[in-house]
Amino acid sequence: MNDSSMDPLPDRFDLNNRYNILKLINQGGFGNIYKAQDKQFNQVVALKEAYFNDEDTRKQFFLEADVLLNINSPYVVRAIDKFEENKRFYLVMEFIDGPSIEDLQIDYFHNKKTPIPEDKALKIISSVCQGVQILHDHNILHRDIKPANIKLRANGEPVLLDLGLAKLYHDPESKTLRAAQAYTPGYAPLEQCAKDGKSSETTDVYAIGATLYYTLTGRQPLESIERAELMSAHQKEMLKPSQHWPKISRDADDIVMKAMQMNAANRYKTPAEMKRSIDTLVERRQKKAGKTAAQVCPNCRMENPPDGLYCSKCGAILSNNVYSATVPTGGSGSAKSAQADTQIIPQDAAPAPQIPPTENVSVQAASVNMLQALPSEPEKAPKRKIVRKMSGFASASVLFGAFSFVPVIGMFLGFFGIVTAGMAISNIINSRGARYGFGRAITAIILSILGISETIFLVIELLQGKFF
Repeated sequence: MNDSSMDPLPDRFDLNNRYNILKLINQGGFGNIYKAQDKQFNQVVALKEAYFNDEDTRKQFFLEADVLLNINSPYVVRAIDKFEENKRFYLVMEFIDGPSIEDLQIDYFHNKKTPIPEDKALKIISSVCQGVQILHDHNILHRDIKPANIKLRANGEPVLLDLGLAKLYHDPESKTLRAAQAYTPGYAPLEQCAKDGKSSETTDVYAIGATLYYTLTGRQPLESIERAELMSAHQKEMLKPSQHWPKISRDADDIVMKAMQMNAANRYKTPAEMKRSIDTLVERRQKKAGKTAAQVCPNCRMENPPDGLYCSKCGAILSNNVYSATVPTGGSGSAKSAQADTQIIPQDAAPAPQIPPTENVSVQAASVNMLQALPSEPEKAPKRKIVRKMSGFASASVLFGAFSFVPVIGMFLGFFGIVTAGMAISNIINSRGARYGFGRAITAIILSILGISETIFLVIELLQGKFF
């Protein structure tokens, strides 16, 4: 094999006397990702390869390797091994044989003509927040969170992949050391796109918010540079998720727009804070619907009943409902087991944190009357004034047609009333009733019926020879 070659490895190629290449999964500018067979443990693995044998590439690649080898979380891909061979670097990871968020979104639009449902999207991103928070707890910034870098396990849980742009920070007072100068447009905040490429925990928060934006709508958010240009020109700000898809709740809008604030100081401070807002929203909606979320075992990830104390699979304590530890049970002074002394307090006893309102006043000011200048989009509900005008034209046509002394003119006026009322009904149906309500729909239907009756009557008169 030519050491300087940048060609991908052929199928059935053996590496490190242990890994047999099965096929190339993905090829990029810095290396390749393969599906391989681990002959030692007889399991399928993902094998990441980096090309360039320079010191910066070595440091960045092995930073990713060391992070993944030392972090144990169901929401971050697990690393198995690392090595060098033929002047290339290799990182061996668990193989996640599931779709990415991007793949899942495409499948939803293809099969169901809708984006991923809001409840499912919120659940996925809540777990992503937990995975990113674990990275931050280990002083690691991911810096490339996006739908293509999050895959789903067979049980639906998301797994964060690709720490190729990850950055290690050491000093809590100075968490903006320079790292790899790269980012994904639409998912990187302005500070990351700047020349010096500075980042902090809120950089990842912005990317999580942008990923939630895509997961809710199926649309990539505007690049932060473009957003800044629009705001500086006093033009309209980025569309909220519900303006793409009216079924999305205002609470979900608030979470996304807070995470994606242009001013880093106005975002959620940590992924954990964003997760609390998401979980609060989900719990509130479940209580309203009379449902209670299942408990996920922290040990084996098994879903258990919401009021369960122990996992039905592995027996681990389910801590979701436990808020206080040992309490006296009276009587003897003998030691008792922690389980016997644990007091169970329902979650309702703890006040749920409220979702903080959006704080960036400048962004809010730029968003005033946003709908009036937005481009037409297939999923967006039509403007109210359009439906009002259609209903008005239909009313006027039916009215003048009814009092017209000339049957021909009356017939055409009635027909025009039918068409415009029908267009109003069509717009209301296409928007799934959003922002209009039943009153306007019923009015348009009545106008349409009156127009049809009037037209039929006038046509009969015309057939009887009453042309004028």
